[in-house]
Order: sequence, then structure tokens, then C-alpha cells
Amino acid sequence: MVRYEIVSDSSEIQLDASSSVHPIHTSTRGLTGFVELDDTDGVFSLSESPAGSSPGELHVPLGELRSGNPLIDRETRRRLDTKSHPEISGMLTSLSHVEGDRYAATGSVDLMGESVDVEGELTISYGEAADAGDDTLRIEGEQVFDVRDWGIKPPKLLVVKVHPDVTVRISLLLRP
Repeated sequence: MVRYEIVSDSSEIQLDASSSVHPIHTSTRGLTGFVELDDTDGVFSLSESPAGSSPGELHVPLGELRSGNPLIDRETRRRLDTKSHPEISGMLTSLSHVEGDRYAATGSVDLMGESVDVEGELTISYGEAADAGDDTLRIEGEQVFDVRDWGIKPPKLLVVKVHPDVTVRISLLLRP
């Protein structure tokens, strides 16, 4: 078993939403977390964790989300109540190999005190210089979420209506 820690300044989450007027793009770095993996002949599996603990966690600081538009950033922080709920937490509970570097993953996402079970696909690969001893991992994935699953009501401002589906892309660099 190897515990891989997220390299905060080299990992990012991007969120893309749409509105009746224009697309909305936000992103953040400063991610923290880990995943505990076993590697058997190039195929990863989650390590056995003690009862009550997760073999993988991701923590996203909501106060760091930036779109480049101060009005959108302020409304996002207000809607997500970042003072009371400063982060989104993700827990990885299962991982199964699909083919190549693709894996089916299940877990949960906790936002504003609401936990929602999620399923999706991740790619997991060793760093680009693996043959030269680079033992970093790259984990990437993309998933569409409906914010109403967490009780978030998309804003309507005059003629602007924000749609409830948000595409989330993760790109994580991890080191043992």
C-alpha cells in the first residue's frame, strides 16, 4: 500500500456552468487530500482502510473559487455559504479497473452539510517520467452534477438564469 498526497499547487478543479446569457467558468487550486493505492502489475486498487476511514479524500477550499468576475464570485460564495461551509469534501469508497488507465469510481461528495453518493470514471497514471523514477500519479476525471441535489437553488437575476448542471473537472498530481 502506498499513500499518495495531493500536491496542492499542481492540482486543480474547474467548474463550468451555463446561463441564459453566457458560460460561467470557475477554478481553484489549494486542494488537499490523499488516496491509498496498491499497484499490481500496473493496475491500481484501493488499499484496505481501517473501519470508519476512507482510502481516499479530496478537500476543495470554496473561498478560493475564482471566475474572473467579482459579481459571480461573490454570488457563488453567498449561494454556497462559504463562511459556514468553507469546503467541499469528496470521499472515494471503491475503485475498479475498466481498461488501460480508466477506472470506475464511487464515493460521496459533501457540500453544505449534504452528502450525495456519486459514481464516475477516473484515469490514473504514473507521472510522465515513470521510466526515470518519477513516482508521481496523475488522477483526472470529469462529471456533471445537478446542484439541486445539494439543495442549491440556481440564481435568477432579471433576465439571467443560471442552469443547475455543473461540469466538474479534476486534475490531481499526487506524490507518495
